[in-house]
Amino acid sequence: MPNTYFEARQWAFSYLSEADVNLILMTQHKWSYSQLILHLRDTMPDFEDFKTAVLRVRAGEPVQYVLGEAQFFGRTFMVDERVLIPRLETEELIELILNDSPITIQNVLDIGTGSGAIAVTLKSERPAWEITASDISAAALAVAQQNAANNDVKLEFIASDVFTNITESYDIIVSNPPYIAASETDIMDQNVLDYEPHLALFADNDGLAIYQAIARQLASYLAPNGRAYFEIGLHQGPAVAELMQQSLPQAQVDIIKDLSNHDRMIRVFNKQEKEL
Repeated sequence: MPNTYFEARQWAFSYLSEADVNLILMTQHKWSYSQLILHLRDTMPDFEDFKTAVLRVRAGEPVQYVLGEAQFFGRTFMVDERVLIPRLETEELIELILNDSPITIQNVLDIGTGSGAIAVTLKSERPAWEITASDISAAALAVAQQNAANNDVKLEFIASDVFTNITESYDIIVSNPPYIAASETDIMDQNVLDYEPHLALFADNDGLAIYQAIARQLASYLAPNGRAYFEIGLHQGPAVAELMQQSLPQAQVDIIKDLSNHDRMIRVFNKQEKEL
């Protein structure tokens, strides 16, 4: 049995990447990377907990689920099998919204909030905004509510299938919905298929079903001169843009690329001409 953190780390390198090993140690002990390095020669009293985590990740379980948390936009979010793990690409969606929008009061709706990563982050970055987080999954809403509490922000939560239980109009609507087609399972990571909730991953109609549902009613819920933002799959840009343009013919609809130069976001500006 390894005696020090250094020895335990060397043992774990036989199974996992250095990044995952370091993440497990840092999370279990609430250390920064520099603190981890400082403690490497210390005696390790809890090797069994570390070993259990390493072997779970080795077996295919996502490291974030093993640790019960994920980092997103500089904040810590509780995650488990009830919600998707927040992705780095979604941070670019947050940046787009923040860069487009004023810091003054905005009424915001996050459709399909999942862990609450988008809603909590927007509220944390723009405290004046009034943000509603909705999801069809009561289990996901419970996680989002806990993440709001953990990050000391107040949101409104609504159980809703897209707009079913929504009654207001919004200055900003954002959604990172399920958009993976069933035909794409053969190119997905096995640990995603095995552990992450399929309700939050897959959508009918080649992955477009939720965008279609949103587009059917978007005109009723997006305020004049409001903006809607959607994360999309790599090849869905033209199809989703067309759906939104049909919903709001007067709107400006843009396909936005991510830092890897892939189509990643749709922005809909519901521009209204001023009356003379």
